[in-house]
Amino acid sequence: MNKRQSDIIKVLYRNGGYMTFAELAEMMNVSVKTVRNDISAIKESLSEKSSVETKPHVGVKLIMDESEWKSISGKGDCADKEICFFIIRQLLKNGNLTAQGLAEKYYIGRGELEKILEEVSGWFMENHILFERKRGKGISISYSEFNYRLACLSFYREYIPFFEGKVNVGDAKYAFLNRSEYSAMCAALDGFDPDRAARSIIETEQDFGLEFNYDSGVNLIFLISLCILRTRKGKSVTMPKTAKCPTDGESGRIFAEKTAEKLEKEYNISLSEEEINFMAFAADISEIRQFESESARRKFEAMNIELCRFTVKAVNLISEVAGIDLREDRFFVKQMFMQLKATTSRLKYGIICKNRLLVQIKTKYPNMMAVAWFMENIFEKELELEINEHEVGFLALHIGGAIERQLSMLSACIVC
Repeated sequence: MNKRQSDIIKVLYRNGGYMTFAELAEMMNVSVKTVRNDISAIKESLSEKSSVETKPHVGVKLIMDESEWKSISGKGDCADKEICFFIIRQLLKNGNLTAQGLAEKYYIGRGELEKILEEVSGWFMENHILFERKRGKGISISYSEFNYRLACLSFYREYIPFFEGKVNVGDAKYAFLNRSEYSAMCAALDGFDPDRAARSIIETEQDFGLEFNYDSGVNLIFLISLCILRTRKGKSVTMPKTAKCPTDGESGRIFAEKTAEKLEKEYNISLSEEEINFMAFAADISEIRQFESESARRKFEAMNIELCRFTVKAVNLISEVAGIDLREDRFFVKQMFMQLKATTSRLKYGIICKNRLLVQIKTKYPNMMAVAWFMENIFEKELELEINEHEVGFLALHIGGAIERQLSMLSACIVC
């Protein structure tokens, strides 16, 4: 079966009803005769569970077993994923979309369309955006600017392969992304080049003597690029009202102010107070990979002195529950401080940072998860924050590593 015949199967499957040979010929940019020959070849290649029905003056219809459809489409629900990508992208760009136009573009049957729209509706709901369908008006979304920006980030991270190759760009000079990832980010930002924003962030990291981990660095570049892009479009963000948390430090705000100064010169724009607050939020929820020196670490800790106290309480509790004194493990204490900085900020704003290793952690290290869950009490008592299992999973990894080091008889290890 050649690619065109495979494409005909996909069109017929999505449509769900009869299509004329002329319609298929126009879509495939071939003659009607070629389509008739392709349909004959398709009939011969299908299993007994599937069939192609043809009716004179009506057209052709595909009846296909789901398992065979998955094998032909290659990636199972990849076709549906592509349609979801198109719908979400159009709604985030334009705010509305007609179901009729969607059906005509992809030749989707009513049943298939309803299933896809239900999935898309769930995606928007998960990202705190209202998804509405009105008869005669199509599909639309409504949102706050804060939730819109986080949804754009979520959309980019989930659909990176679909963005790749959408725009033509060279290699990034400052953004630590390979060409395909950099191209994807530029496409997700509607052609905006985030490289100069990346340079401003990196320079501020150097000022602070710290380095964010890879995922947080990518997210930070994307969110700060959105600050510039949306400011240019006259879209102003308003930060959600949240109660002041005892562990709120000054580092995020100072980081944002220094970065804003660089961005304003770089892009010749003026960033509002709320935009700087948004950048402070983006910095606070980012995870630090390392500090360049002990002096840089101490300066950062001085900006977050209450978090230092909370970290000490957390380490004391973990030591008591686990029955192993981890207070002298300086590496563990430092790692917990950096993890708790991002965790408390995310919890304060209700941000769910999905832990991609959560299933494996719960399966392989249930005891570590149980120890980490004991921290729920001090989060509620000291900070009035409700911790979730994704953050518990992150903490469990640090606890597990510390306990392994305590139990190990090795003082040094060479890994080749």
